[in-house]
Amino acid sequence: MTDRERAYVVARARVLDVAEAVGLAGISRTTYYKWSKKRRAYLDGLARDYKCNAAARAIEILEENAEEAARVKTKGLKSRRENIQQAAASDILDRILGKAMQRVKQDIKADVVTTLEWPDEGGIAPTTQDPEDSA
Repeated sequence: MTDRERAYVVARARVLDVAEAVGLAGISRTTYYKWSKKRRAYLDGLARDYKCNAAARAIEILEENAEEAARVKTKGLKSRRENIQQAAASDILDRILGKAMQRVKQDIKADVVTTLEWPDEGGIAPTTQDPEDSA
């Protein structure tokens, strides 16, 4: 693998499109398109693998340190400052119970019918229907 190809793979793993990747890698689009389709597909595959591996490594690091992070967070409950205690308590409860429901204000100026259906999995699948369509 050439230095240019390596630079492209690293850049491509960080961005969504080829144009941005070649710019970030410091190579021209012409250079990129001189590579065979097979070579470009191979390099794009390496970029996907690199990105997935980086994400997997990051998750692994977070998982390895989760217990220590939990200990640090719970130490905040014993802080002398109430605002730190409150923040730590809220964070812990949010992680365990989920965040409290928040109100959403909606101003709807048209007749809209919203149907909530509960699939077998227990989730909510909202569907919105125009009343004109049901007539």
